[in-house]
Amino acid sequence: MATHISRRSFLRHSALAGTAFLAADTIGGVLARSITAHSGAFRPDLAVVSGSNYYDAAVRAVDLLGGMKRFVPRGARVGILVNSRYTKPGTYVKPQITLAVIAMCRQAGAAQIVSLEDTSARYWRHATLTPEHREYLDAIQSPRAHRTVLIPGGVNVRKVDVVPDLLECDVYINMPVFKNHEGTFFTGALKNLMGAIDDASNQTFHRGSDPNGERGEYSFLSQSIADANLLRTPTLSVGDATEVLVQGGPFGPGPVRNYQSVVASADPVALDACGASILGFRPEDIMMLRHAQKHGVGTLNLETLTILRESL
Repeated sequence: MATHISRRSFLRHSALAGTAFLAADTIGGVLARSITAHSGAFRPDLAVVSGSNYYDAAVRAVDLLGGMKRFVPRGARVGILVNSRYTKPGTYVKPQITLAVIAMCRQAGAAQIVSLEDTSARYWRHATLTPEHREYLDAIQSPRAHRTVLIPGGVNVRKVDVVPDLLECDVYINMPVFKNHEGTFFTGALKNLMGAIDDASNQTFHRGSDPNGERGEYSFLSQSIADANLLRTPTLSVGDATEVLVQGGPFGPGPVRNYQSVVASADPVALDACGASILGFRPEDIMMLRHAQKHGVGTLNLETLTILRESL
């Protein structure tokens, strides 16, 4: 887990160390008073790296958290959950970001990588693949058939059919794209977990408290997503805030804004709070974030966290 340092304590420490700070914010109001340089002697709760090279931005974001070796022990079996289902602009994680995470895992010594949701060959068409990268992709394992598991502590959802690799892999990396969603207003790492859950279980999330009800009961869906995240907290989450669908989500088409940023954190709620802020939401207004925080999955209060920002 990430080391949590209060902003006040860190500022005192960094003032002595000569760390530079920037009071201005350039990303949707989220990172006011964020740290823009550091001495390398600490690990932030969140890292946000901006730049037009999304591969390099992803590598740098993870490096700022301590590097992939902090999260992936040598010989580990790594499960990656990538939002790669959709094709419209701003609806899927850029393949360059996914490729960077896969390469970092292999270079850290991962023995196996399993995709927790099948990713089609079409997804990789817009990525530049070296022979080494192609070797990495060819070795990725497909997920096994879903099985029913219980969710202790679930409020709306007490059991789901889920890819067993999610629970059995040594390391779980969640890779969402931040975007608008008609059912929850915002989608990120918490909702991305539904990609590892079978369609029948997911339909119960959407139908609401009435099995015969209409899709999109906001409060029921939000609580159900928070419940599902009790299954397992990601070891690491890497969020795509490059090209963001701001209306018409999750499928698109719709207007897209480009923030050219990658966000990384060991706390999926904090990651989503940051992503929601980038889209212009107050994190506390997103119901599933409040429910997930109540479950102990993470924290949505960005003011209590240390956020490190860099531009490439």
